[in-house]
Amino acid sequence: MKKLTLLLLTPLLLTSCANQSASFKALKARIDQIEDTHEHPYYKVVGSLDFNGMITEISDDDGTFDKNPTGTSYVANSRYYEGFYNPYTTDSTVLNEEDVVIYGMASRSYWLRMPLRITKDNFYVEMQAEGEVEENPTCAHYQLVHTVCAWIDSSGSVNASTNRPYYELLPDGGFAIGGRNVHSRVTIDNYPYYLNYEKHPELGEWDELEPLPCYKSFVDGRFDMRFEYNKDGWLVKETLKTSDYNYNKTTDAQVALRSVYSYKFS
Repeated sequence: MKKLTLLLLTPLLLTSCANQSASFKALKARIDQIEDTHEHPYYKVVGSLDFNGMITEISDDDGTFDKNPTGTSYVANSRYYEGFYNPYTTDSTVLNEEDVVIYGMASRSYWLRMPLRITKDNFYVEMQAEGEVEENPTCAHYQLVHTVCAWIDSSGSVNASTNRPYYELLPDGGFAIGGRNVHSRVTIDNYPYYLNYEKHPELGEWDELEPLPCYKSFVDGRFDMRFEYNKDGWLVKETLKTSDYNYNKTTDAQVALRSVYSYKFS
């Protein structure tokens, strides 16, 4: 039975009348003002997940990230780690194994593995592929849009007119990327446990050739989702819910999640 709590799932309001809809050009212009200062703050995550008919809440241990990352070794609950953006991760001929490991260890949002920080250097990156200029699939914009709208490059009925991302410029200088009633296929990370070998040795060891600490919990459906970043490019909130979500119902066909971030710079 689903745990009866309204701790974080109740305020899943994904829009604000104070926000300003924006074009991609306007969004990029704002992000182009954010320099990568190469800071590595400690951060805290508070959140919850309604999935598979139960509520999962992020505990103090799993939600406090204050350890020091160590190069190419996975460290549970480590503070912000930039990772490494590969030139083209889908082409194995231009990669070496160390690059793949470092990219996979980059700090991500707790539930949906979206970039924890966006700057002008990683937001929109172009590359040469077979003589054509394409968007680098490791850049933040590509990852966000292809999570918001997993079927955005598909043809047919699944690519309906509503299946588009939206961009917003927030009054405090931040920005948001999201989607309303979009058809997507998302992977929910850290369910049911955060990848901490000391607490959960049954999860196995970090695989350096497959450096993705997620449990392959795929959900295919229509969602409202939103990722908000502050004026310095740090993620402050991620939210997602199935379009017909009803907290009072217990069903495997619906999901809702929320995580909120705070940072300590030292």
